[in-house]
Amino acid sequence: MGILYGRGSIPHKWTDPLGDKISTIALNTFPRNLKVPRTLDELTGRTVSAALEARMRDPTILRISSAPTAVDESFKKNLSGSEYLRIRVWNRPEYYQEYSYFNGVVVVEYPDSPICVPGKPCRVVLHSVETYYDSRIILFKWTLPEGWTIEPGPEFAINSYHGKIECTIHPGPFTASMEFIPLTVMVSGRSEPVTLNIPFQLAGSIDYNSKGNFPEHYDLKARVYIR
Repeated sequence: MGILYGRGSIPHKWTDPLGDKISTIALNTFPRNLKVPRTLDELTGRTVSAALEARMRDPTILRISSAPTAVDESFKKNLSGSEYLRIRVWNRPEYYQEYSYFNGVVVVEYPDSPICVPGKPCRVVLHSVETYYDSRIILFKWTLPEGWTIEPGPEFAINSYHGKIECTIHPGPFTASMEFIPLTVMVSGRSEPVTLNIPFQLAGSIDYNSKGNFPEHYDLKARVYIR
């Protein structure tokens, strides 16, 4: 009602007991440490400020206004050619997965492809990211299936602060189209290991060709148009 007709339209029997104060256990659990809005005016002001900042950062956000949306040409150019975009997006590896654990994130990158051929080397790069700056060590241990080998070896260690190492796995026989290799992760100073299951796919075992005619799909589409 307040949004549609203004604050004055709300009955006094609702507003008088509460006033304009916001005081709930959900918002003010730690009032000395959190800068939470204490009144409706403060909440409204913070909401408007957040909306104005979002509009400044991205002029393409939908606006409730009769004026046409104008997008600056420099903003359009930065969408595809900025240095920040090159670093954060275009330089990302083509094949990778992220795994969270208690000390940060391990990124498993496949420089060539996660699709492997038995007997041919398959490179894997492990990164440690989103960790606090410290001198702890991350210990890794691969548990390979029978007939699989790895270089430089199944066990190794890297620094927990943006450490990186490359391994070369020589796949053996696959038991299915996907082989999930256990990778045990342990951080120095903690006795609790975490096991990640790293996927490798057998080449030629999965058909990604989705082209073809789907009569049911076109029939359903025609029925929607008729309605």
